[in-house]
Amino acid sequence: MVTAVVVGRRIAIADRNSIIQGKYGVHDSFLFHSEQMTESNGVRAQQILARVHEAGCVGGKADMAIDVAMNLVDERISEKDGAQA
Repeated sequence: MVTAVVVGRRIAIADRNSIIQGKYGVHDSFLFHSEQMTESNGVRAQQILARVHEAGCVGGKADMAIDVAMNLVDERISEKDGAQA
């Protein structure tokens, strides 16, 4: 079951990504960028949020989620290249 509540201009939804965001205690702006990267690059938001947490990123540095996503894409490409060799 998904619960939605209007908070400001955005609807707050208790979904998998929101729960993962809460688990790792990262700022909500990281969730927004992580979900955008999921849509554009196919990287799972959960992976991005976990890496952001591991890096100790704080609010105001949400663009770091984009860097993390790009690193995950690079890792995925490297793994595919390594598997083909």
